[in-house]
Amino acid sequence: MYFFLRAARGTVASRLRRDLSAMGSRRWAASGKVRLPLQQASAGKTLASRVNGRPQARSWRPAPSGRSSSGTTFEALTKYRRETVIAVGLKITAVAWVGILTVFAMTYLTQQLGMPRSVILSAITLAGLIEVLVMPLAGWPSDVIGRRTIYLAGTGFGILLAFPIFWLFETRDVTIVTRAIVVGICLCQGVVFALHASFMPELFGTDARYSGVSLGFQLGAAIGGGLTPVVAAAIVARTGATWAVSLILVALGVLTIVAVLSTRETAARPMRA
Repeated sequence: MYFFLRAARGTVASRLRRDLSAMGSRRWAASGKVRLPLQQASAGKTLASRVNGRPQARSWRPAPSGRSSSGTTFEALTKYRRETVIAVGLKITAVAWVGILTVFAMTYLTQQLGMPRSVILSAITLAGLIEVLVMPLAGWPSDVIGRRTIYLAGTGFGILLAFPIFWLFETRDVTIVTRAIVVGICLCQGVVFALHASFMPELFGTDARYSGVSLGFQLGAAIGGGLTPVVAAAIVARTGATWAVSLILVALGVLTIVAVLSTRETAARPMRA
């Protein structure tokens, strides 16, 4: 989706430059389109007045001028250390599945099982396109029945799929392997990833929310997404078996479940001040 948006933005910018060149700056200004920044400023003032009228905005006070980003990071690691650890646990399994089904699977399926590289790339691309539709379908019920329920469902499915997915890979059947990658990415990662933007910020107060979410997200991604494919490749290269990789996915899933159960339900509740 990001690449689609960038392409659209580039097309619009190119068209705008061409129009400006053809019309000339004076004619463009005379046409009245120069009023657009004024309209945007007016809309911004209206939006600001509406936001400032809300109780959350009235109760907020800017941080002291001497406060730095290192200060909020320190608060995330001290005042919100429990929430930061939970955020790492929430992130670690989903990104591990992505690393296994993209980076590791590419090497394993092509070099160990002899499948065409193009088949794996097509499966990953298809999974990404379907995942764009899966994520809002996972985010919506989390507002209704709760973040924890959806998070536990996605993580639990990943635990159940940890062993069977390699059995499906070993069939070397193009259709089966493609479906396995699509299901794994969409349900083991997409369902959980859809909740990160809401679940993680709801764990922290406003004084360290951005730093806490960033620490949890980045540390979880580094551990789960950075180390898991490397460790999996080393295990398979040494033993030739994938059962240990499946155990890693199960263990990470258990850690995420513990993290989820360590939180209170945050959906439909006021965020921490």
